[in-house]
Amino acid sequence: MVPLAHRHQCADQAGARKIYPQVSPKVEYRLTEWGQAMCPALDALLKWAEKEEALQPREEPDQETTD
Repeated sequence: MVPLAHRHQCADQAGARKIYPQVSPKVEYRLTEWGQAMCPALDALLKWAEKEEALQPREEPDQETTD
């Protein structure tokens, strides 16, 4: 397990995890309040990316011809 001090601070603030001391290991992850606050910005970024992808011309896949 990576010590908390060595993990990226942003990731530590955005998510939290709870480790259960059992065999097989069990770990639960959840967004913190800070992480949930990022959701509107991430949703807007995803909508922008989908719009931009739709505007890009699609390349036709190379088709092999049999002669």
